[in-house]
Amino acid sequence: PTPNQRPMELSRSNLSSLTRLATLKASSFSSIVAAACEAASFGSSQATESLVEKCAGEDAADVKTAFAGAAAVVLEAAKHDAAGDEIRAVLDECKLSEEQAGELVKAFEQRKKAIRAALGRTHSFNKDVPSVVGIDWRLDYYIKSHNLEQVKTPVYFITLKTQTADGSVADVRFTCNYQELQDLHAKLRDSVKQVDRLLS
Repeated sequence: PTPNQRPMELSRSNLSSLTRLATLKASSFSSIVAAACEAASFGSSQATESLVEKCAGEDAADVKTAFAGAAAVVLEAAKHDAAGDEIRAVLDECKLSEEQAGELVKAFEQRKKAIRAALGRTHSFNKDVPSVVGIDWRLDYYIKSHNLEQVKTPVYFITLKTQTADGSVADVRFTCNYQELQDLHAKLRDSVKQVDRLLS
């Protein structure tokens, strides 16, 4: 890296995944590297199920782990605008052969401009979308008459505290009944599960 450029930073998990990538046969290695570069250049997640089918004879868990490592290194390299020698140093640490490192670096450099553009779009999108930084809520009861009897219906008042990239804070308020709150909770849990699947 240049004096003003931060070095690439990969977690132990990502480094371990790259080590797994090095153990796969040549055709599987090529398929995984190509899929990782393609997924990164489009800013989306590659369907690992189809990738497992391409890597016939390999353990499915190994393929998914290796893909995660390959995707991590190309994204990190693009983020830091890393040169080939810097990428090779990381790959050498993970026991990739000179031939494997050369293939990955070549595939990355061919897609580098598109990957950096995808990262730019993601960064721009994230800057425009406020983050939820807190939540307040209170429970109240709406009392209405029904056949001369008073019926208490629970009403939840929810306030989401949001913050934009420039530090501006705003409140998003809404009300919901018990069933609607349960539906919201279920959808949020499903969203978390979907993200966990993509990252696993």
